[in-house]
Amino acid sequence: MNHATKPLRPTDPSMGYGRRLSETEAPALTAFAVTETACVIAYGPRQGNVLVTARGPRIVKRMRQEGRP
Repeated sequence: MNHATKPLRPTDPSMGYGRRLSETEAPALTAFAVTETACVIAYGPRQGNVLVTARGPRIVKRMRQEGRP
């Protein structure tokens, strides 16, 4: 199978979208979200980018709804 016929998503759900995160991946995703939040809160206002600035509070809100610290 070459790249032209390769499916965009894995056919095995344990390999991609929709699968549960592993015990290692779940805290890594939280850490990434926290880091992303800090970056957009710092970067957006400095650059005058309203869309980027608005992303920070949305990330925090979603994390709170999901019960992540």
